[in-house]
Amino acid sequence: TKVGNLVTVNGYFRSTAHTGTGVIDITGLPFAAASGGDNYAVISVGETFNLTISNDTFLSGYTTPGTSQIRLKQISTQNPTSTANVNMDTGFDLLFSVTYRTA
Repeated sequence: TKVGNLVTVNGYFRSTAHTGTGVIDITGLPFAAASGGDNYAVISVGETFNLTISNDTFLSGYTTPGTSQIRLKQISTQNPTSTANVNMDTGFDLLFSVTYRTA
């Protein structure tokens, strides 16, 4: 849903046949997020399946300014400024919501 320059996306993302570690970028948001350092929007994670999250961390994600993508990260509960990439199993599912500003 888009009202003015605000977009809300409720999504269910499924990835199959992938293994490894690294940055998980989910592309294909309906509109690019506004550019500039003040235009990160944090996603709300409803549920995940088959994502390996390290102990003492939680899953987070955000829109990347100037793009139509979401980046997933792990954040340490002991040191909130410490982030790490998310490990992937063979495939994973993610139920999420995000509201972000467009250009």
